[in-house]
Amino acid sequence: MIDRNGLDVLAAPDVNPRELAPLLDRARENYSIICADLSEAAPLQCSQVLGASEAIFLVSGNARGSLESVREKIKWLKSLACEDRCALLLSHESGAASAADAEEIAGVPVCGYVDGAPRIAQLGRWLAANVGEPESLVAAVA
Repeated sequence: MIDRNGLDVLAAPDVNPRELAPLLDRARENYSIICADLSEAAPLQCSQVLGASEAIFLVSGNARGSLESVREKIKWLKSLACEDRCALLLSHESGAASAADAEEIAGVPVCGYVDGAPRIAQLGRWLAANVGEPESLVAAVA
C-alpha cells in the first residue's frame, strides 16, 4: 500500500484473477470505497472486479471517437450484466460533444467532468467523505 495524493493505493498489476475477490473482500473490511483503475487490466481481471462492483465509472474524452469506444465497452459490460451500474466521467477535449450528445453517442449517462488523475483522486476523496469514512482505496489492476 502506498500513499498517492492522500489516498491509499494498492498497485496490483500481477494479481491472479482468482485472487481478486478475496483481495477486494479484505479491502472492503478496511475501506468504504474501493476504486479500481482497469485501463490496462486483462479481461479476466476486469470481469472479476466489475462483477464485484456497485458502481462503474468509465473515464473518457468527449470527442466522438472516444465516445464510440465507450459505446463498445458498454456492449461488453452488458454481456457481464453490469451496464445498469455504469456512468461516464468525461474529460474535456476541444470542439467535442456536449454532455447530452456524449450520453446519446455512448449510451450511458454522464455524471461529471474530470480532467486527469488528480481530479479522479479528488472525486474519490469526495465520495469517501460523503459516506463518513476517512479514506478510500484505489486498486490499480493492470
